[in-house]
Amino acid sequence: MYMEAKGMEMVELLPIPVLIMDERGKFIYVNREAEEAYGYGRGEFLQLFLTDLSIDEEDAAVHQKILEFSLKNKRKRRLMRRHKKKDGSIIDVDIQWSIVELQKKTYALCCIREITEQQEVLRTYERSIDLMAKIVQELSHSTEV
Repeated sequence: MYMEAKGMEMVELLPIPVLIMDERGKFIYVNREAEEAYGYGRGEFLQLFLTDLSIDEEDAAVHQKILEFSLKNKRKRRLMRRHKKKDGSIIDVDIQWSIVELQKKTYALCCIREITEQQEVLRTYERSIDLMAKIVQELSHSTEV
């Protein structure tokens, strides 16, 4: 029990959001960084499920299926998803989770890194490439006349 308590104290010191979910995707633990990142208080967070952070129902279903597969097969996972914060804003996140067993129950221990800025740069780059392709195509058609 001492090690478990010490372990949770250590998780509170981590500079990244950490979430622990049960097999249904219900949060059973969140650290302070998770509270700050998502805007929920600890009590509010512990009433939520992983799917509550999803941006829509389709995304929630995908999230849940991946979690179920990972828990069933005891496989760690890494995902890039979009999550909804309490205020409704959307953030891009890199989620890495491991499966842990405590007292004969299986949990997913998730570490989350916000990557909104990096993803926006990537989306801007992709839009620029699309725009350049359209310009080249228009130029090639205009010189053919």
